[in-house]
Amino acid sequence: MTSLRQKNSERYVLDQLLAALGRQSGYEIENSETPDFIISICGRREGVEITSYHNNGGKLSRRAVEEEWKDMVTSAEQFCKKRPEIGNVAVMIKFKARVPGKKEQGKFLEEIQNLICVNRDKLRSGVYRVRGEITSELMSRYVDSIHLREVDGIGKWDKAGNVIDLPAVRIASIIKEKSDKNYLEVDELWLVIYGGCTPSGMILLPDGLHEFMRCVELCTNLELSRFSRVYVFSKMGLFGWDRVRHWQEIQLPLSYLAS
Repeated sequence: MTSLRQKNSERYVLDQLLAALGRQSGYEIENSETPDFIISICGRREGVEITSYHNNGGKLSRRAVEEEWKDMVTSAEQFCKKRPEIGNVAVMIKFKARVPGKKEQGKFLEEIQNLICVNRDKLRSGVYRVRGEITSELMSRYVDSIHLREVDGIGKWDKAGNVIDLPAVRIASIIKEKSDKNYLEVDELWLVIYGGCTPSGMILLPDGLHEFMRCVELCTNLELSRFSRVYVFSKMGLFGWDRVRHWQEIQLPLSYLAS
């Protein structure tokens, strides 16, 4: 049975989705279990299954993944405090697999500092993305791609993906898992996936919809699934898929952005 707290969280996500879709009235929502909610509208029943996102952890536990990244961010913050010339640069890294260990973090951060300094002019014109042409020793070993952006104030560090698996691949897995469940009879079945605030729960998509569209496994699982629509609440925004228009970005309501 779903706890009251979890059910309230799921209902909040559903309310935000309906607001983003412009549904203000004319429907009734019924609590259910499989799917989590049933929307009755114009004589139709739409089932909505809602689930939170977590990476599968690979060979590492979820806690170990988060601790590795937390340690890296702490090292980066201390590193940037001593180097104000790079302190206003936001850094987003997509790792190939693991985060550098403690003994390698100093050299790894120096390589990123050099990348920032060499490409400072490019940063002023917007986000600077590096992929494929990385040649420095540790970055070439650990980094799939890196995004740099100048900001007002202190730049934050994020990772795109969850170190062990990339969001599009994990979402493909979630879709397959959820599609195999037994659901009540409805006219249309939706799946809503929402990210959290912990490293293992964040959905970071630096390339937006392109992250989804170029993932063969995700495209295949969507087409084979029982879902008419799939929505993903990520840190980069709300994305929706259906069988006619495929992927598109959806404007989030102000109430969600403020939460």
